Amino acid sequence: RYEVVARLENGHKKGVTCVTFSPDGSFLASGGIDHRICVWDMLSESYDLKHVLTGPCAVLSIVWMDNSTLLCGLSDGTIAIFTLGAVSNLLSLIPVLTYANVRKIRIDMIAFPAHKYPIEHLAIWNGFLASAAHSEGSVWLHTTSGMYAFCWVSGGLISTLHSLCTLEGS
Repeated sequence: RYEVVARLENGHKKGVTCVTFSPDGSFLASGGIDHRICVWDMLSESYDLKHVLTGPCAVLSIVWMDNSTLLCGLSDGTIAIFTLGAVSNLLSLIPVLTYANVRKIRIDMIAFPAHKYPIEHLAIWNGFLASAAHSEGSVWLHTTSGMYAFCWVSGGLISTLHSLCTLEGS
């Protein structure tokens, strides 16, 4: 049986669509139809809201790549990768984001169009990212350049080598 140990409030303005713990359990990320990604500190006594990112559309799925990198599936079919950095005097503003917290922290973001439908599910395993949207699924390979290369779509295998060469060479 589970018992409530905390209520995470004041992060989202509308419905929450997804939640996920970081690999070491120190953070919890939540995404919502309010276009927000909230990151909660699970090691603080009061489970403090640490970061709030606001994007261009609803966040339908999230998964942690490591303890500082979040991958988000958005309602416009985009996958966004957010890397939360150390506190600094500079605030890295991404054109599609607004930073809604008083802390100054560097946030790097990479986004790529992945599907023509809203991305409903994401999963990570051993350098691979799986994404699902409507009736299509894709598998992506994390490359040495930090980008993802397209490997597979529902219905068959695509040449991974071609995808890697295209991505790495661009």
